Amino acid sequence: MELYAAVQKGDNNKVEGLLMKGADANAVFDDEPVLFTAVANREELIIKLLLDHNADPNRPFAADEGFGVMMRYPLHEAICRNEKEIDVCCRIVCQLLSKGADPDAVDDCGQTAFHHAAACNNLQIIKLLLQYKANPLLVDASGDTALSLSASEGHYEITKLLLENGVNPNSPSSAKNALCTPHSAIIQLLLEHKANPNGYVSEDDSNTTVVESFCRLGKVDILTKLVQHGGKLTQRCGVLAVNKASPSLLHFLLENGVKFGFETLDAIYKQANAKALLSLYLIGIDPKIDDTKMRYLQVLSLNFPTIKVVRMLETMKSLNMEEPSVSCILKLKDNPLSLARTKDVCEYFLTNLGNPMALKGLCRIKLYEVLGKDVFYLKFPNSPEVERFLRFEEAMAIGEKCLACDEWIDECSCGEFEDYNEI
Repeated sequence: MELYAAVQKGDNNKVEGLLMKGADANAVFDDEPVLFTAVANREELIIKLLLDHNADPNRPFAADEGFGVMMRYPLHEAICRNEKEIDVCCRIVCQLLSKGADPDAVDDCGQTAFHHAAACNNLQIIKLLLQYKANPLLVDASGDTALSLSASEGHYEITKLLLENGVNPNSPSSAKNALCTPHSAIIQLLLEHKANPNGYVSEDDSNTTVVESFCRLGKVDILTKLVQHGGKLTQRCGVLAVNKASPSLLHFLLENGVKFGFETLDAIYKQANAKALLSLYLIGIDPKIDDTKMRYLQVLSLNFPTIKVVRMLETMKSLNMEEPSVSCILKLKDNPLSLARTKDVCEYFLTNLGNPMALKGLCRIKLYEVLGKDVFYLKFPNSPEVERFLRFEEAMAIGEKCLACDEWIDECSCGEFEDYNEI
């Protein structure tokens, strides 16, 4: 198309001549309106020519990318991330808005010009959008408003400008909370404009308050600001603080009335968090809970790496806490050694249990699988359950039936092989 080619080349005279001869200023080439092309190329004079010949500033570039339709408007395209282009971009935005561009037009990500300008830290364009009554409270597909975006990106001046122009830091309720930013100065600014520290993080995380989220992150300096402005420390804060578990964080929570109850200690043992266990001890909290021995053994859960398990056990030992005994292990319904998947964990427990010969049944079978034949028989020279298990595996491999009940091995219910079908 001749007009598109002239726009693409930036040939002002050619474009003007074609428009004077009746070329369509709303022409589209390969899904891309020529006005969009001119905006993308920062061709100010050509943009003016097209707009003066009734080009539609609200006609988007809509292209099917295979995974959905990508849709962008000329106004969005005019907002730049390149500091060298800020002045020209402001002039283009002004041209488009003065010719009727919709400041609240939404792209395929649910973002408006406000979102783009806030993300790009383009203060001048934010001022233009406010002048043209753009709505700064619209929420994009990710749950962000212009305010939450500018706050999360650390754009102080834009955040300040939006707040000074009456943007409510607590609205809309469906948006991400602007306070959820790592930037302390912006948090202070938001709090001064009545942001609610007890609000929820977002619509998707409506069970966690802003205060609780910073407990999870371990940000004592920010928590201090939030509490000074009415933020409430809940009992859940103690559980969430286990994630970071610094003594300073736990001490701050303790000083501000948070009690570390069963839920906090339970979380520590379930996470095999040796740092949290030691931190509680250092601030004077007894790191024991009811049914302590049983809880100790949860550190062998499949969810935790070996190094965490070993560190947890060594920390418990250094604090003179009782170590798990063989009799205690055998009381568990799901024996942790039968669940252990690593050689290091198995060997650690065999070394520290006193009498490993008390471990029988499925425990020994799991140890055989993890330690290997040679190491296993050095520790357990007489293991009939393992021999029986090996017969079971061989029978399974060749498709034999149980001689006792004449059922297939994996369906055996007579007791000969029944236990092994759950391994």
